[in-house]
Amino acid sequence: MSEWKLQGVWTESCTCDITCICNLDPSQPPTQGYCDVAFCFHITKGEIDGIEITDLPVVWAVNLPGTFEGGNAEARLYISDKATPEQRTALDPIFHGEAGGVWQVFSGIVKKWYDTEYLPIDVQQDGDKRTITVGDRGTIVAETIRDHRGNDVAVMDPPLLAPASIHRFVVARGDGSQWTDPDLRKFTGKHAAHSEFLWSSDTTDNPPYVPGCVPA
Repeated sequence: MSEWKLQGVWTESCTCDITCICNLDPSQPPTQGYCDVAFCFHITKGEIDGIEITDLPVVWAVNLPGTFEGGNAEARLYISDKATPEQRTALDPIFHGEAGGVWQVFSGIVKKWYDTEYLPIDVQQDGDKRTITVGDRGTIVAETIRDHRGNDVAVMDPPLLAPASIHRFVVARGDGSQWTDPDLRKFTGKHAAHSEFLWSSDTTDNPPYVPGCVPA
């Protein structure tokens, strides 16, 4: 199995109201009864079997028919077209859950994978607003929500994300997020959030699987 370590920034937007109930209790029905979500994992630094991965975004779009706990999702992985053939070959199995680590857990919700696509993925930050454009497939927008003191609002240790070691998940507005992949259900986002991540193939670097979080 590959040895790898990746760190970077996680940004998501989904169809749930702010904040997504799935992150707080994956056994509860999402706001719409289903959850359509796009995640961007902007890898700022990493290595896979000696292959360096720097400043490469990877996106995961998912259609869930019900709860996260129930699974049965359809999904597609998108890798930046700036990735070399060697980097593409290294990244693909990790985010399909075939190379250990946290993605071996999260991929358990997916019933059907569509073929990976390699597209321009542009990440822009303008003050509190992050915009990620994935070719002609969609856009993820996350605008940080702040309290009356100007501090960002965060969910601490959301249960769904325990396997990903996400301790502080900053809540954001997803207005402007939209997805139009022809193989997936079209959607627009309401909820958004972002955090930093540090993952590896060594499962001792990540917390153990949490029962009731996602299928093993």
